[in-house]
Formats: sequence, C-alpha cells, structure tokens
Amino acid sequence: MNFLRDLRYGARRLLRSPGFTLVGVLTLALGIGSNVAIFSVVRAVLLPDLPYGDPARLVQINTRNVKTGAIEPIAYVRDLGDWRGQNRTLENLAFFHFAMLSSYDGNQPEVLWGQGASANLLPTLGVPPMLGRYFTPEEDVPGGEHVIVLSFDVWQRLYGGDRAIVGKIIRLEGAAPPLGAWWA
Repeated sequence: MNFLRDLRYGARRLLRSPGFTLVGVLTLALGIGSNVAIFSVVRAVLLPDLPYGDPARLVQINTRNVKTGAIEPIAYVRDLGDWRGQNRTLENLAFFHFAMLSSYDGNQPEVLWGQGASANLLPTLGVPPMLGRYFTPEEDVPGGEHVIVLSFDVWQRLYGGDRAIVGKIIRLEGAAPPLGAWWA
C-alpha cells in the first residue's frame, strides 16, 4: 500500500516540474545508451563467441569438494556415468580434463598440453576432425586402448603436417588418462 502511495506522490512531483523530469530522463537515457555502446564494443573486441557450433548452448559442470567446500573444475569419470543416467535436461554430457604429456619421436622430447576426453566431446562441440576420425565409444572406456587426436599446431610442429600420421603409434608419457581418448 505504501509503495503505491509513494509512486503516485513521485508521479505528481515529476509532473509539477517538467524541466527537472526532462533532465532526469535525458540523463538516464545517455547513461543507459553509453553503457550499451561500451558493452557492445567490449563484447565484440574482448569477448568473442567460442569457436564451436552453437556456443550459447554449452555449459561446464564443476564439482564441489564436500570436505573443503571448494569448487573444483574437475569431474571424475566415475561421476560421468551417474550424471548421464540421471540427466533430464542436457542434450549431451562430455568429459575432459587437462594433463601435461611428453612426446618423444626419437629426436628431442616435447612437452604437450593434452586433454583426456570422452568420445563424444568433439562431436558435442561441433568440431569435425580435419584428418582422420573421432574417438569411438569402444575407445571410451577406463583403461582402454589410448587413441589421440592431434591439434593442428602439434601436427604441424612435431610431424610437419604429414598426412600419413593417421593410424601410426605415437609414444606419449604422462599421467595415465582415465579414459582411452586423448586430445593434444
């Protein structure tokens, strides 16, 4: 009741002083307009869309450590099966985690940043392989045969863009991934 009374009182005061009202409305319009313009420039320059198909539909799920209360950006493979079984809202659930690997091709060791990934990660992101194929569900098992998808940079830098690299064995060392699929 007080809100409606205050609103009527404010409207009467604004109608009694149209000059003040006009200055207030113009000030608000300039402030809102400049904020929209600045945000549009910042978004276009500093915050480009993710380079994936339909990036507005992507979400990342984090876990909370019940002992410490800390939010961790890492989920575990054992959780993925539970989440997929209980999922009622998401179209797809994919898993990835970062890891440091080393590659040795006989010349010199090379440190690589890789991702352990579930077989459906790249299709979910809408990223087609440039050469070769996606991981298969048979390769998406804990302790399974490890398969790797090389990034364009690694393919060019370590293997000179050799198209015959598809299907070859690459020696990698590092933390054992929980799944059989790697993306470096």
